Amino acid sequence: HYGFWIKSLGLNGIDSVKNNKILVENCVFEHTGGSGFVPNKSENILIQDCIFNHTGSSIDNRMWKRGSGMWPFDCKNVVAQHNKFMNAHGPMDSYGSHIDYGNENVVFQYNYSYNNEGGFAEVLGDNINCGYRYNISVNDGYREDPNGTPWAAKGKIFWVSNFCGQNPIRCPSVGTFIYNNTVFVNDTLNPEIYFWPDVGDVHVYNNLIVVGQNGDIIPTLLDNDPNELYISHNLFYDSSRIDLDSNLENNALYGDPLLLNSIYLGENNPQAYQIQNNSPAIGSGFLINGSTDSTNYLKHNGGLDYFGNTVSHNLPPNIGAFNGSGPMEILAINVDDIKLYPSVTNNYVNIIIQDYSGPMQTKIYALSGEFIDNQSGNKLSFKKFKSGIYFCMIIYGDKNKTLRVVKL
Repeated sequence: HYGFWIKSLGLNGIDSVKNNKILVENCVFEHTGGSGFVPNKSENILIQDCIFNHTGSSIDNRMWKRGSGMWPFDCKNVVAQHNKFMNAHGPMDSYGSHIDYGNENVVFQYNYSYNNEGGFAEVLGDNINCGYRYNISVNDGYREDPNGTPWAAKGKIFWVSNFCGQNPIRCPSVGTFIYNNTVFVNDTLNPEIYFWPDVGDVHVYNNLIVVGQNGDIIPTLLDNDPNELYISHNLFYDSSRIDLDSNLENNALYGDPLLLNSIYLGENNPQAYQIQNNSPAIGSGFLINGSTDSTNYLKHNGGLDYFGNTVSHNLPPNIGAFNGSGPMEILAINVDDIKLYPSVTNNYVNIIIQDYSGPMQTKIYALSGEFIDNQSGNKLSFKKFKSGIYFCMIIYGDKNKTLRVVKL
């Protein structure tokens, strides 16, 4: 049934007494009948650099035949990072990883989730400050409901519920977060996004969700009665294949994020889910900051992305799990007949417009959309500006182009 199972100490109702200080590192859980690792009533747990492959296996008839790669239950201070969760099987749960009920301060970060039958991210009820960030999910959630029941056993990209062990008792959570994850779904899959009613406050920011352009519509349903949903700056492409709940449309982006995996077939390689340097996802995210406490996941962004790039506490991040500037050359940007160089500067930026020598004006805006400055001529000065990303609307003749500049 389990690979490792940390069992309860048996002191019912005494929440302060837990199994303490558990490290699971460099382990391989393969073809376990149920889950690979389940900590129960435990605290201060680190799981890293492990491989979970074919949990919920059925290669032996005695096996449990279902199970997420890992799930904490009634735990506190859990960090699961740099793991691979792959090929989980089963009619229930069976996500790459999921967060069961009764936990506090649980973060799944920097993990690679691939081809898990149940889905990518599942959060149950009665949790505090728990969620997912900077993970890459590829082709998760292929399970179909055996009865065809909507919003039941079908595979999911994100699922947030308030289940806490007994019906009809339900327990909303506090501070559930899902941010800066990159999700890819190919043409053959259509996993759901579903939030139950009364799940508490849920924060969904900066997720990059890319789906193949053909195939069945991907359904989404976010009940907001009486939920507190904080959703912003997520990118959906191609959104024509996603039936977006209106809550997901808040400050959403819909342009091609220009993955390195540009054919969009679902390559089993996390490197393919970086973005190119001219992606609309670069610098377009919602800034997560406000606390120096690294366990305050809603106000401390962790400082690193999936690939080890720095995530600023002062500047808006990229959308998705990759926060680099892109693996391509970024010292010059060409848009039609305009050349702007350098686009990364400490001070001046030059503008060259092919076959044009007349007057030009440039309106400069902050990433937030706030108007900053108006400058004339073919040379812009950023000397007095703070570090950050700026949009430059260059007006010449009866035309205009908006380009982006990074001030160091």
